[in-house]
Amino acid sequence: MPTIEMARVDNRLIHGQISVRWCSKLEINTIIVVNDAVAQNKVQQGLLDMAVPDEYHTRYYTLQQAIDRLPNLSSDKKRLLIFENIQDLRSLVAAGVKIPYINIGNLDMSPGKRHIAASTSLSQEEMDWLNSQAQAGTKVEVRRIPSEEATYVF
Repeated sequence: MPTIEMARVDNRLIHGQISVRWCSKLEINTIIVVNDAVAQNKVQQGLLDMAVPDEYHTRYYTLQQAIDRLPNLSSDKKRLLIFENIQDLRSLVAAGVKIPYINIGNLDMSPGKRHIAASTSLSQEEMDWLNSQAQAGTKVEVRRIPSEEATYVF
């Protein structure tokens, strides 16, 4: 069984807070971005890789690749999954991939969403799904950086 330490939802994907603070805190050695568009765009991958120190590995999977590959990865690495939106994470979980810890980072305001914490807006449907994950035993929090106090609204 692969070691997935955390799944983070952040519309910025990889940036300094991820590669410096979260990877260090969780002792991550592999960052996997699950995003159909980025997985097929080498230029965008290169730009995201610029925010990652050399000691970390990055992988870019489409949602289907993540569904197919994650259950078969070795357990010798500690992985951080990053999603641009909750829907992709929800699809991965619905396909049977176990996520022990969900961290919600930056999600911009858009129609149908409400502001729940600094830099984070969610729809009622997203909040209901996250609540169902919390009720099922998954740690679910809103927190931008590890040193910040987590918000639990689920």
